[in-house]
Amino acid sequence: MIAEAIEQAFAAEDYGNEVELYLHNAEAAADARTRSGDRLEANAILTEAGSLRAIVESVIGDGERACELAQAAVDRAPLGDAYLRGISWFALGTTCHYTGKGTQAIAAYREALPLCRVVGNTTACMLIAGNLAMLHIVEGHLHAAADTCRQAIEETGRSPSPSLSLSARSSAWGGVYSNYSGVLYEWGELDAARRLAERGLELSERGGHAAALAHSRAIVSRVRLALGDIAGARSPALTPSS
Repeated sequence: MIAEAIEQAFAAEDYGNEVELYLHNAEAAADARTRSGDRLEANAILTEAGSLRAIVESVIGDGERACELAQAAVDRAPLGDAYLRGISWFALGTTCHYTGKGTQAIAAYREALPLCRVVGNTTACMLIAGNLAMLHIVEGHLHAAADTCRQAIEETGRSPSPSLSLSARSSAWGGVYSNYSGVLYEWGELDAARRLAERGLELSERGGHAAALAHSRAIVSRVRLALGDIAGARSPALTPSS
């Protein structure tokens, strides 16, 4: 599934031999479908693979090229296919985010989020919510950031789906909790901010995405310091080498 491949793409230091293998196999399968005359299935495979290819490219390669690949995936995705529309818009939001195009990233993420919710693509939903909250914070829209995080957390709590409850323990949630904590910190709600920050760090430590982990550690340290917990803020567990 592309959701798992996305997490690997963000987590692996070399961006994952498994991700490259996934892309290679997908592109070969699309070529085989095209040669057999099944162009609809080939298009679906290429949309999915193109979305992941764009995300990987945005992290390790040319950001502008990545945005072009993601836009091509959006253009390719069938209008009636919520899954493919969702992941392609997610890819465009992510590539724009990584190239500093905040306004375009927010617009793309807003297109992606309801589509990913409809089809139950929970990993994408988690990543979108965390990234969208971060973009809102950067633009000074703290209420929008808080609403994004709160809604994501509440939806998980209300869901009867075992798969969604399990995904709530995924490292991808780290950004949602950490960014929500950052907003509460700005509002002076320090006790709640600490609980969210430490939950965000716990989740982020389950993944391997160095930037996400560093962000979560920084949030915890800042909140602890504001609460007067100097020793906790300087804990070796929050240093980059830990």
